[in-house]
Amino acid sequence: MGLNQFSDMSDEEFTSKMGGCFKPGGLSSVPENVQLFQRTSEPVADSKDWRDDNVVTGVKNQGQCGSCWAFGAIGAVESHLAIKKSGKSPASNYADNESLPVSLSEQQLVDCNGAAGNNGCGGGFHWAAFQYIISEGSLPEENYPYISGVDGAERNCRNFNNQSVETKLSSYAWVPAGQEDLLKEAVFVHGPVAVAIAIPTNPLSFKNYYRGITSCPGDAELNHAVLVVGYGTEATGEDYWLIKNSYGETWGDEGYFKLRRNAGNQPIASENAPVTPSGVNSLFPEKVIMDLRNGMTCEVLMGYE
Repeated sequence: MGLNQFSDMSDEEFTSKMGGCFKPGGLSSVPENVQLFQRTSEPVADSKDWRDDNVVTGVKNQGQCGSCWAFGAIGAVESHLAIKKSGKSPASNYADNESLPVSLSEQQLVDCNGAAGNNGCGGGFHWAAFQYIISEGSLPEENYPYISGVDGAERNCRNFNNQSVETKLSSYAWVPAGQEDLLKEAVFVHGPVAVAIAIPTNPLSFKNYYRGITSCPGDAELNHAVLVVGYGTEATGEDYWLIKNSYGETWGDEGYFKLRRNAGNQPIASENAPVTPSGVNSLFPEKVIMDLRNGMTCEVLMGYE
């Protein structure tokens, strides 16, 4: 256990305040941009940490705004953009990548993504964020900085021109819910993955998480969006997902936590659950040289026992 900005909250207050930022939303129809995630022939290592490859931006803080859905989606796009700009295959070693990943704007999604069904600081879901980025693109964070964490309120969408856009998505993919072997393959072969979880309550209090492996309740509603940046196995033999949260660096293990993997996890959602970007496509070749349609990540909405 560790002390952080949530330590003086009750479990009920924490869950109410921080556990409503992901709103599970069913798709009435499959968007035309969706692809089905396919198993590849790439060998998959026993462990992976994409932070070692310099393609993961620093830990951010959603603050008082229920915008985890935006941070999860943007985190995936940031990393895949960095992977493709490096000009290497995703499963290569990126240790010599000198270009830090570009930090993209969550505030743009919070302010501008309402028409797709997301509700700013009131919560949202990934697929609508990806649909927006396909249509409008994503701005660098420096052009549209995050401010909603201070007061928990979204603003009017700012006007911006296409020349300010850093990148766009071309499409995104579905993967069967609860298929941890496919998620492992997607993370290793393609890069960090945005997922939704139910905030863990037992046996370790999530709000005071410091180190170690925590679990999610398998029968709870999905209520939090995060970014899987890797996976591994402890010396004790326990498998885990390595996950980047959006509570700032003072929470958890410098903003990260480990979630139990391969523990008989049951899927929460079914056919209309998982969605993530399968490509990042540049409007402006001078900014993003690579066409990212051949890259793919996936998202799976999962519950854990």
